[in-house]
Formats: sequence, C-alpha cells, structure tokens
Amino acid sequence: MSDQSGYSSGFGWAQGTFSAQPHVKTPEGTYEEEFGRRGFFGKTTHLYHRHPPTGWLRIEGPLKPHAYVVTNLEGGHDGHPEYFLENSDVKLGLAKLPSAMTVFMRNADSDELRFIHSGDGVVETDFGDLEYAKGDYIILPRGMTYRFVPKAPNIQLVIESNSEFELPERGMLGRHAQFDPMVMRTPILPEGTRSTGKNARGEYEMKIKREGQFTSVFYPFHPMDIAGWKGDLTALAINVSEIRPVVSPRYHLPPSVHTTFVARNFVVCSFLPRPLESEEGAMKVPFYHRN
Repeated sequence: MSDQSGYSSGFGWAQGTFSAQPHVKTPEGTYEEEFGRRGFFGKTTHLYHRHPPTGWLRIEGPLKPHAYVVTNLEGGHDGHPEYFLENSDVKLGLAKLPSAMTVFMRNADSDELRFIHSGDGVVETDFGDLEYAKGDYIILPRGMTYRFVPKAPNIQLVIESNSEFELPERGMLGRHAQFDPMVMRTPILPEGTRSTGKNARGEYEMKIKREGQFTSVFYPFHPMDIAGWKGDLTALAINVSEIRPVVSPRYHLPPSVHTTFVARNFVVCSFLPRPLESEEGAMKVPFYHRN
C-alpha cells in the first residue's frame, strides 16, 4: 500500500508504508514485526522496518538470546525436575527417570504438565493407573498423589503452573477443533488393593511439596487406597498424534492457533507437521514479533 499519513483503518490507525493485511504481501524493502502486549492476543500493531529487527551488531546484558540443549541436564532425582527457566507464573524443568520412583509425590505448590520426550510406562494416581508413551502430555492437578513407574527410561519436560491447565476456547472453529476432548485419557482404577512402592522398612513414603520444601509422610498402607471416585477433576493424558493442526493455504496463522493448553499468563503450544502456505504473497515463515 502506498504511503499515507494519519490514515485510519476504522479499527486502529496507520501511517507510512504498510500492508493491507498482516503477513500478506509485505511491502517490498520492508520487514514486518508484530508489536503487542499479551503474546498473540489483544491489541496489536504491525511495524514495517527498513532493516531486519535481528540485524544487530552485538548484545550485552541478560536478555542476550540463549539456546539450551535441555536434554543434557541431569534431570533432578527420583522424578523431581531440574529447573532451567522460571518466572512468577511458571517453571520449566527436566526429569529423567531410569526406573520407578521410590516415593509417592504430592505437589501442593503447582499443577504439573509433563510431556514425555522419550520412554513409556504407567503413572499411578489417586484416580487409578494411567499408561503413557512417547509424545504424551500428562496433566497432574495440584495436590494429587502420583508415582511414575517407567517401562523404559524416561525423559520428561515438566511445566509447573501456579494456575490450572485448561483447554483453550476454540471460537469459530468449534469445541472439537484440533482434538475432541473425549480423546483425552483418564486413569483406570485397579481392582483390589495396591501393594507397590514399599520401602525397605515395609512403609509407604509420600513426599509433599509446599513452598518449595518437602515433607515426608509414612503410611503402613498404600496411600492410594481408593475404592472409587466421581467428579470432573482428575489426571488426564493426550498424545500429540491426536492433535490435528489448523492450517491455511492463504494466510500465515499466528502461533496462538497451535495452543493446546492455557493457564494464567501463558499458553502451551504444539507445533506439528503441516503444509506451508501456498498462495503467492502469503508469508511462509514466522514473522518477527515483540509481544
């Protein structure tokens, strides 16, 4: 679009050289950058630079970009994560489990979302046993008792949230877009009483995490002695193979369209294989963004 001064689009304002629609037919000699405040939600302005925003000479200070090979971390101990990034809303960590956890765990600080990077097994919970495999997301609500029992060594990405993990609103796509919530798996309550997880003294140790500290509680009986349950709060799992990405041949969709779970002040996205945009003029690679 040609230069215009003080032009009002009716849905904001515009000046200078800009595209009629974001991510489509970016003016020649410019580089589009999306400027916002809430990720890819809320108010947004698109800036058209004369130079690439990443064309810096050097960066000095803590905001210098970093690339982590997270799988090189030791991964904590006995299912606990080794954290590598955190803020006031979320913690990211890596857990490596070569064998079954020796204790039962109850996280009273955070809801947990675990992504199984490799390995498989069963996670024992208050609600029953939940089998898992590579590519699974597992939601563990705050305060729930669990114990991972790998069948093969596990590498898990652990996301701890100060708020609940929920499914995003799908809007015009409908509630069954990307995946039908009914494909999410719930634990299966075993028949009879459990006896796995005893220590050398014949006790069952449960560790409770609160304000970053651990308290051990010892039981003479299995702490998951559940005869039955009913309700809508439980552990859940879904494999990424069940997620069907939203695609558009004419428009480069923002990362937010790949949201799998939402929590307070952050989202979890699954970027899965998809066809590239095919129409001429449609952006095919992610745009610069400052949001």
